[in-house]
Amino acid sequence: MRWTLAAVSAVALIGAACGGSNTAATPTPTADAPTSPPLTVEPVATETPAATPSPTPWDDYIEVVEGEPVPLPEGVVLYYYGYVFTEGIPADRWLRAVQTDGGLDIRDLSETLPDGSGAYFADGGYGLGQFSTSVCVQGYCGGIGPASSDARSEAFLSGDGGVTWTFEADGGRPEGVYMVGTRSDGVQVVSRYDDSTQTLGWFTWPGMEPIEPPAPGARAQMLGDRLVWATGDPGLPDFGGTTYDEDGNVIAAPVRLPPLPGSFTVIRGSTIDLAWWIPLPRDNDATVYISQVAPDGALLRTVRLERMDPALVGWIDEDRIVIRRWNYSPGGLADAAILNFATGEMNRIDGLQPTEQDRDAYVTGVVTGEFALVDAPGSCLHVRERADTTSQSLGCFADGVLFHVTGDPHETDGTEWLPVRAPGNIDGFASTEFLVR
Repeated sequence: MRWTLAAVSAVALIGAACGGSNTAATPTPTADAPTSPPLTVEPVATETPAATPSPTPWDDYIEVVEGEPVPLPEGVVLYYYGYVFTEGIPADRWLRAVQTDGGLDIRDLSETLPDGSGAYFADGGYGLGQFSTSVCVQGYCGGIGPASSDARSEAFLSGDGGVTWTFEADGGRPEGVYMVGTRSDGVQVVSRYDDSTQTLGWFTWPGMEPIEPPAPGARAQMLGDRLVWATGDPGLPDFGGTTYDEDGNVIAAPVRLPPLPGSFTVIRGSTIDLAWWIPLPRDNDATVYISQVAPDGALLRTVRLERMDPALVGWIDEDRIVIRRWNYSPGGLADAAILNFATGEMNRIDGLQPTEQDRDAYVTGVVTGEFALVDAPGSCLHVRERADTTSQSLGCFADGVLFHVTGDPHETDGTEWLPVRAPGNIDGFASTEFLVR
């Protein structure tokens, strides 16, 4: 069921440049970053223009070099798949990693779900902590081709970032209907495969009211906490694709840069912030150029990568971005690395996977900020309206839930309180006695 992973990764890749809730804002290059004359962005042409022999700004680039593995930086949360084979049977484990004072904390967010194949984790907004999944517990539940006659799936929802899940027992979705995500107005969006036409349809849930895509072939995905539509696969620059918001407005589209005949570039957001160029025709080296591009079209910094097709997942700061790489981890699977646009150094993130050759670290989402981890085994931690034990509880959150820290701690009546934002955008105060930072 690797196609489901690609869908999630494409969403994360777009979000990296759009500055959605699940990534840091698009960085502003430093003042001393090199600049070049503005480039005029034109629509994709039906024919490749004639070659231009004059030098281009792409001649000025930094060659990416592999550095030593590095720990996950503080203030960064990664969501990723661990694709595991157990006795030849594949299973998708969905994991979350965050660096704390006690070291790297990795939590298996699928631990409390039933065993099954083809688990699809739909992002309702990484910043909001809303997720959904359908687990195929019997037979083949569809996705590429029709489902088997004995197929059975179970649907679950999470409102705390995947730490706890609720089974949709009453009014559960019919077989073959899968959660895509939660729209910004709170409406669930689902897909259903039509055996007769061999196509996917899109609907609201409950009610199964059809949703018309803004363009033929567009697929529903989640970007932050809103629904988007994408033609082709926005995660694959070779094939391009246009991405639309809920209202049908274009927010990402393929273009050609006139100084580079035969090149193909995908713009990652409503403003031009990253350009991805792959020389055509492709060669065995799979050389890739990635540039930071100013809103006026000027190239700021370019890096060149040899023999790899990285996926850009999420910014850490103005220089560093988390990427997903193929064929770098043992066994030729995916791993996560940090690419530094300022230095050209690329460093694998250490500790995300064990040494076995049958496990991925297929990163799909990046969140940055200051975090606190609930440390209340067997219990839950109240988030209060005010920094007072007698204040109203706004919610009680399980061990392992992540809070965004929104201020400095202070003491009231002998208890130290920390201002936090809990999943669901709940702002309040939590006792530091049961928090790890």
